[in-house]
Amino acid sequence: MFNFIHPYKKHSRGQSFVELTLVLGLLLMLLAAVVEFGMLINQYISLVEGSREAARFGSVGDPFDPTGSGITNADFYGKVSDYIVGTNTTLGVIEPVHLKPELNDDVVISVFGARGNSLVRFPTSAGWSKFSTQTSKFTNAEISARMDATAPNTGILLVEIFYHYEQILKLPFLTQFVGDPISVYTYSIMPLPLAEPTSTPSP
Repeated sequence: MFNFIHPYKKHSRGQSFVELTLVLGLLLMLLAAVVEFGMLINQYISLVEGSREAARFGSVGDPFDPTGSGITNADFYGKVSDYIVGTNTTLGVIEPVHLKPELNDDVVISVFGARGNSLVRFPTSAGWSKFSTQTSKFTNAEISARMDATAPNTGILLVEIFYHYEQILKLPFLTQFVGDPISVYTYSIMPLPLAEPTSTPSP
């Protein structure tokens, strides 16, 4: 009697090994993607919290010259941006994320004075840029659309962070389809009392 059991077993083992190899490869790719995007999300959360903290910090500042001349107070914008990225002696609130101007990372700060349907932006129509690589994504019309035209006069502070996440693992199947670096953008809007337009006194 012929024995057909052994050849069948060898064929079954070879097929199982091939299937296991394919499955393990897919699982490793999935694990790598989870790790990479986990690090991206972690940095995104740091940037979101950083923009919020910077907006809160700036909301008690004065964006205009304290002498009352109405000229923009450049020190205000510098302090808010330094609060985000840090200085030589202090850490920024987005630590351990570091902005790189060579990748077009930037911090853009805008101040608005709103009176009814009228909206004035400071210091320029594109906002104040720390590294001069980006401009604000918000137009005056978009800010106005978020406001109630019947609301009292108000001041607004807009803090925007532009960041480019460089992939850590740099796996070809991720960089080819997702791109490297990955653009990340966050913003925060906060009331700014000292930017509130004042009523013109009657003669």
